[in-house]
Amino acid sequence: MLNILVVDNEREICRMFEKWFSLEAHGVETVLTGKKAISLVKKKYFDVVFLNVILVELQGIEVLERIKEISTKIKVIMMSGKLLNKNLLSDLREKGASGFLQKPFSIEDLHKLLDSLGD
Repeated sequence: MLNILVVDNEREICRMFEKWFSLEAHGVETVLTGKKAISLVKKKYFDVVFLNVILVELQGIEVLERIKEISTKIKVIMMSGKLLNKNLLSDLREKGASGFLQKPFSIEDLHKLLDSLGD
C-alpha cells in the first residue's frame, strides 16, 4: 500500500485519483494548492506525490523543490495538460521529479509509471 498525495487545482482530477487509488487500498489525500501540499508533506510521509506543473499560487516546480527539501525519498510525478518543452522536462528532472504524466491519462498509464518507479 502506498501513501499518495495528489496536488492539482482541478477537483475532478483529485476525485479521479481518489477513486482509482482507493479501490486499490492505497491511502490517497488531495489538495488544490501547492502551499497546502507543502504543509501536508511536513506533517505526514508520502511515498508518491502527483503534482500538477501549473498551480494557482506556487508553481509546480517550486513546490517540487520544497518537497524535495523536506524529503528526498518522496517520489514526485509531475503532471500537465499542456505540452512541455524538453528544457522544462529536463529542469523538472534536475530538481528531482521521478516522472511525468501528460494529461489526459488512463489508470493504465498511472500503473505503468508507478511500476517503473520500482517500489
